[in-house]
Amino acid sequence: MAKLTKLQRSVESELCVEVTLGCAYGLFVVSREISRRQLLKTASGVVLGSSLAFPFVARAASEDRWADGAVVGENTGMKAGVKMLAEGGNAVDAAVTAALTACIAAPARAGIGGYGGFMILYSARDKKVSAIDFNSAAPVAARPDMFPLDAKGAVINKANLYGWKAAGVPGILAGLQLALDRYGSRSFRDVVQPAIKLANDGFVMGKVFANTLRSGSSRFAKDPGSAKLYLGDGKPLKEGDTLRNPDLAKMLSTLAERNSVDSFYRGDIAQRIADAFQQHGGLVTAKDLASYRAREVEPLKLELKNCTVYTPTLTSGGLTTLEALSVLKALKWDAADRSGPAAHARLEALRLAWKDRLEAFADPRNAMVAIDKFLSADYANALSEKVRGAVKARKPLNIHIGEHQDEGTTNISAVDRHGNFVAVTVTHGNSFGAQVTV
Repeated sequence: MAKLTKLQRSVESELCVEVTLGCAYGLFVVSREISRRQLLKTASGVVLGSSLAFPFVARAASEDRWADGAVVGENTGMKAGVKMLAEGGNAVDAAVTAALTACIAAPARAGIGGYGGFMILYSARDKKVSAIDFNSAAPVAARPDMFPLDAKGAVINKANLYGWKAAGVPGILAGLQLALDRYGSRSFRDVVQPAIKLANDGFVMGKVFANTLRSGSSRFAKDPGSAKLYLGDGKPLKEGDTLRNPDLAKMLSTLAERNSVDSFYRGDIAQRIADAFQQHGGLVTAKDLASYRAREVEPLKLELKNCTVYTPTLTSGGLTTLEALSVLKALKWDAADRSGPAAHARLEALRLAWKDRLEAFADPRNAMVAIDKFLSADYANALSEKVRGAVKARKPLNIHIGEHQDEGTTNISAVDRHGNFVAVTVTHGNSFGAQVTV
C-alpha cells in the first residue's frame, strides 16, 4: 500500500491538470436523470467539472442565494461573474466577464495576450452542446527546426517555452468575443468593465502570487515590458505591493469604446503588437494576427451509464479524459469504491491516456489523429486488460511519463437561471506564459 500511495501522489502530481477542481478542459457532464430545477436547487452547477477524481460541488446554502445562477473559478473573476448574473446577464456573459477579470487578477495563469483556451456550453435556447476553440496559432514563419537542441536533446535556453519566439498568436480575446456574439446577451463593452477597473486600480499581491512572480524575475528583467510591469528598482514586486496595469486598462478601454476586440487582431493595436514581436526577434506578424479566427466546433463526447460527458476538441486535451473514462467504463469501475485497487485502476487509466496524449495527440488540422480509435470499445478493452494486470500484480505499468507542471491556467464554470451551462479555460500554458510583454 505504501508503494501505491507513492504512485498515487506521483501520478496525481503529473496529471494535476486532468483532475483539478473545475474544468481543466471545459469538460462537463450532462445527466439524463436530473432536471434543471433539481440541479439549480441542489448543486448550482455540479455538472461543470472533472468526474475522474475530485468532482466540484458548489452546494447552495439556500435556494435564494442561487436564484440567478452561479459561477465558480478564480475568486475575483467569480465575483464579477456573479454580479453579471445578478444584473441579468446569462451564463456566457458571466463566464466571459469572469475570464476577462481573472486575466487581470491572476496574470500568472492567463492574460489578455495569453496562449488561448476553450469553451464548452449548453444553450438552453438551441438545446445543444457546442464548443469554441480559441487555441493559439503558430505564426507562418514558424519552422520545425526553429529551436536548436543541445547534446542531451533539450531545447537550448528553453527557447520553446520563454521569450518572443515562444509566443504564438494569442486567442483569448477572439474566443471570448465569439462566445458573446453567438450566445451572450451583453456587449463586449459591458463585460470588460470589471477587468478595466481592476487593471486601473490594481490589487494587493498575496504571498503565493508574489512567490510566483519572483520565480520569473530573472526573465522579466531581460524584457522591457515585463520589467516595467513586474519589477521596481530592478527587484520583483513583493507581498503587500499593489500591482497595477494602466497600459492594459487603456488598451481594454479602447476596445470597449469600439465595442469589439477586432482591432486587437486587425487594426492599430494589432500593428503595435506585431511591431513589438519584430523589435524583439519574435515571429508573429500583422498578417498572422489578421488571419486568426476562433472557431465554433463540434465537441467530443462519451456515453456513460446515466450521463453523457462532453469536452472540447482535440487541441484542448479533453480526449485524454474521455479515453481514461472509456477504459474505466470497460473495467466497470465504480467511482464510489475508495479501495486501493480502485484507486490504482483509476491512476493507471490516467497514465495510459496521458501517454497517448504525449505521443499521438496533435492539432487535427495539421496532423492525422485517429480520434475514433482512442474512444473505441476495442481500444478501451485492450487498455483495460493492461490495467487489470497492473492492479493484480500491485505494480505500476512500465511506462514513463515525465512530471507535468502546468501553472498557467484558469478554469471557470457558470450556470444561469435559464438553464445555460458554460465551462471555459483560459491559459498561458506555463506560469506567465512566454514571460514577455507588449
